[in-house]
Amino acid sequence: FYDPATQLLAGRAIGVSIDNSGTIAGEHNDGVRLIGGGSVTNSGTISGTGAGGADGISMYAYDDQDISALAAIGTIANAETGAISGARYGAILFDGGAVENDGTIAGGVGGLWIQGNQSEGTGKTASVPNAGTITGANGLTFANLLAPSELANSGTINGTGRYGVTNGSTGRASITNQTGGTITG
Repeated sequence: FYDPATQLLAGRAIGVSIDNSGTIAGEHNDGVRLIGGGSVTNSGTISGTGAGGADGISMYAYDDQDISALAAIGTIANAETGAISGARYGAILFDGGAVENDGTIAGGVGGLWIQGNQSEGTGKTASVPNAGTITGANGLTFANLLAPSELANSGTINGTGRYGVTNGSTGRASITNQTGGTITG
């Protein structure tokens, strides 16, 4: 909710849960945008198109939201039949996140981006068990102020333009490429 008096977004929907088995299409922006965080369970199709910055799913804290007690802003569970795509990122989570992918996550700039965002929010974590496909110019990126990040890959992560997986965060990344897993970039 945009509050014209303060000229800020006011958090009114913190911790929203979305369960999709159909189609969610953001034809001029994000497919799903959760300001205040939450969870998305998907076995259908989620897409964000029509704008260069459109993401399939984006999650972040609203201005002045106290997330100090949270390890991550949200979660995504994408089933084998699930497809998440965006013109920019398939999914992007600011302030950590857990993404369990058995389906497909694809974006033009990157498949999946998870970062720590707030300086007082250091200690945010990222966890990605992937048995599906993550693809984009950069496949999977861990960025900024994350605590240790974890990737367990038994699927496919493909960076079509640069990196399969990159860690630009301040914390270390633990990458386990399991039997049958492929990471290319």
